[in-house]
Amino acid sequence: TRPRSATLRLVIGTMFFVAALFAKESGLVFVALLPLTQWTIQRRSPSGERWQPTRYLTGYVALAFCVLAYVAVRFWLLPASENYGIRVSESASHAAGTAIVAVGHYLLLFVYPHPLCADYRGVVAPLTSLADWRLWLSCMAIGALTGFVWWRRNASPLVAWGWAWFLISLVPVSN
Repeated sequence: TRPRSATLRLVIGTMFFVAALFAKESGLVFVALLPLTQWTIQRRSPSGERWQPTRYLTGYVALAFCVLAYVAVRFWLLPASENYGIRVSESASHAAGTAIVAVGHYLLLFVYPHPLCADYRGVVAPLTSLADWRLWLSCMAIGALTGFVWWRRNASPLVAWGWAWFLISLVPVSN
């Protein structure tokens, strides 16, 4: 309930960000989600002020420094002893198509939550053809939801925030 200094908030927030990075690499999405969240909050502010990213420049620089330090530690000082990332395809278009199908699968889980598991390897079969119906159905679902979000963006900025949060959070784990 008492006011805290901006420096203390920055130090504590940065420490939690570093902890998140070392807990799971997908914590990197916070770098994109923080400005998105601050923009959304500003849009909802009754004062009507425009969002000014320079107002948060110190925090963004601290996060950028943390990301660079993390990348140096993770890939230079402590590299993995084995290659644990398995590519789903040698074709970049098939890999991207599989990622889109995975997003479609997550949207299906929202409507019909079965099967739920911690590891979805093997649940979404890799794409072997760009003519696969799963790709086009996923594209239609993503496109329809994106269109809806775009239509509602001014009346409900939180809808745009939530949809962007969902998509950004899936990027590091979509293979």
